[in-house]
Amino acid sequence: MTESKNMKTSPLTKLKWLGLAAISSAVLLTGCASTEQTQPLTNEEKAIAVLDSLGTTNQAPLKYISDEQYIQHNQSAPSGKAGLLSFLSNYPKVEVKESNVVRSFTDRNYVIVHSHVKGFDGVVFDIFRFDDGLMVEHWDAIQPSTKPNESGHTMYDGTTKIADLSKTTENKALVKEMIDTLFVKGEFGKASQYISEDTYIQHNPWFGDGLDTLLQGFSAMAAQGQTLQYYQVHAILGQGNFVLSVSEGELNGTHTAFYDLFRVEDGKVVEHWDVLQNVPPFEQRKNSNGMFNFPASAMQ
Repeated sequence: MTESKNMKTSPLTKLKWLGLAAISSAVLLTGCASTEQTQPLTNEEKAIAVLDSLGTTNQAPLKYISDEQYIQHNQSAPSGKAGLLSFLSNYPKVEVKESNVVRSFTDRNYVIVHSHVKGFDGVVFDIFRFDDGLMVEHWDAIQPSTKPNESGHTMYDGTTKIADLSKTTENKALVKEMIDTLFVKGEFGKASQYISEDTYIQHNPWFGDGLDTLLQGFSAMAAQGQTLQYYQVHAILGQGNFVLSVSEGELNGTHTAFYDLFRVEDGKVVEHWDVLQNVPPFEQRKNSNGMFNFPASAMQ
């Protein structure tokens, strides 16, 4: 009766138990690692991996681009995956490079990426449409980076944290209405209905912070004979507090693509980034897809 209670475990038995425990732990850890390694990437992670691989010898992420369907809206590259690879072959490759991505977010099957490409000191917005886990369409706009504006902000610094996910729909509706009212219809007197009078952080290189500064800047442009006209909004894409609008219009008579990123807080726009790119004439375009031509879902 008392023998089993007082029985001592031999050193050899202890070693056996320790070895079994170590093997069990290793199996568990291996199983966890295997699960992590096989976890599929999100579309956003795939988009960043593809962008980070461009200009490098790492071609593996290009598997996330559809071989069958890849509609290219960058007018400097032919359409299709083969066209993209041909375009990229004109540029030197490095083994590895620092990521250029500053912020990114996802709206259903669209991924939006805002980057500062250090290689040519440019600021870029990329939009990718995914279908069944593969990239099938791409739009972008590129503008040379400039020195900080009068408020000390660059074209890409500032807030990156996504918040207010439950407000995505209402924030997109706010931005859509704001672009139509202020920039399509030109009713700048209604700006305070959409833009915060208390906090408005500006990353456009030609304006400083504050709603008053923005309105004064537009007045000065008009007084100098400069013109700004948005005549169609092609996409409103967002996640939480970030909303990107893509519009077509003219700046001083030049056909222009306007990519405007807004951060919304408590029902008002509080921060703004943008990229403007001239739309090339037809004879200079490498594909026939145009810089816009978004599916109807991009406005929903």
